[in-house]
Amino acid sequence: MASKNSLGEAAMVATTVTKANDENWKLAEEVAALESALELSKKDYQSIVNELEEVNARFDEARDEAFR
Repeated sequence: MASKNSLGEAAMVATTVTKANDENWKLAEEVAALESALELSKKDYQSIVNELEEVNARFDEARDEAFR
């Protein structure tokens, strides 16, 4: 027969494992949210780079036209 002490320890271990599992799920959700934010940031970055390249091209065209 298990003693009160070992039952208490088992309950404490079970509680600790449950809390750790909950924390693991929260961290997994946070990582997923961060990965999503990173992908959006990459798209925003690429969009800004594309716009800057267009501005630079128009600037080059305007400069060339000014020197003609």
